[in-house]
Amino acid sequence: MRDSCANHNQSYTKDQITELVKRIKIAVRHRQYKVELNENRTENIDFINDFLLTDSDIQNLILNITADDFCHSLKNTKKGYEHETLYVFVPESKLTNLEGEENMIKIYTKFNLIKISGGTDYAIIISLHQPNKPVNYAFK
Repeated sequence: MRDSCANHNQSYTKDQITELVKRIKIAVRHRQYKVELNENRTENIDFINDFLLTDSDIQNLILNITADDFCHSLKNTKKGYEHETLYVFVPESKLTNLEGEENMIKIYTKFNLIKISGGTDYAIIISLHQPNKPVNYAFK
């Protein structure tokens, strides 16, 4: 099954994505991850600030992701990184905004999982913000 966007791939089994989620969670539990917060990722910075998310909050958001939250993978288009596959999940979580209002919020998360020394995984969270487009889940 293919997503409507030409480079979005949903051709995975639920077992494959469950295994991927396991690998992401192991990396996060071992603190082998980072959230991209550079000048190109202002949406991530704004999202974290708008919901006053701590490192612990971010870790918990990721640890609560399931295979059902998977949307698609896509090839990295950044020059020099075209060999990488990025994985998009959109979980929902109860978050409190700056006004103290608590709501269920969809969170667009895009991961790159790379192997580091010793063969362990390192998770790079490229995107962590509310979705900008309609969400198309692979298994829901």
